[in-house]
Amino acid sequence: MKAQSAMEYLMTYGWTILIVAIVLATLYALGVFSPSNYVLTYCTFPADFSCLSGYLTANGMLQISIEQSTSAPINITAIGCNANRTPSHMITFSGPNQIPLNIG
Repeated sequence: MKAQSAMEYLMTYGWTILIVAIVLATLYALGVFSPSNYVLTYCTFPADFSCLSGYLTANGMLQISIEQSTSAPINITAIGCNANRTPSHMITFSGPNQIPLNIG
């Protein structure tokens, strides 16, 4: 009688653990546990510029791809990245970094 009770106990909790494991694996496969799915990415620039893409790599490098509608080279003097889309926490460069005009 004790063996039957132990087997029923193991089967009941075994199926429960199996179902929970399947649900967790499904949620993981859908990306529910990935924080990057909940971070919205915005890349804003003044007029005459548009942001094609912007993302933060795994090693902490900010990579942006911008497009301009002016015919002059771009001089980057500061850049910033924050959560509330305000110009605080800007990093100012020691000298302007000139990006050559890419026509092609």
